[in-house]
Amino acid sequence: MTTRPSGPPPISWQKSWMKLQGQLMRQRKALGWSQQTLADLTGMSLATVKRWELGTSTPNAMDLFQWAAALGIEITSTVSESVTTDTAGAA
Repeated sequence: MTTRPSGPPPISWQKSWMKLQGQLMRQRKALGWSQQTLADLTGMSLATVKRWELGTSTPNAMDLFQWAAALGIEITSTVSESVTTDTAGAA
């Protein structure tokens, strides 16, 4: 039998990503930006932005930071809050 090391419960990265993805999309809409506007500001294609928002694709770390920066979101605090919420809920 394998024992699990003690410590916090495992983090649901998928759940955290979905929260972050939703926050990014809500912020884009709150700014009154179209997906095309966000694509233009980040240098990404419209198809890429659509796939990210639909959840059919996930950005790499650099693209994610660029996406968040364009929207004025500090990604480190957003991810930290999401992870804290996930681990607190699992306890």
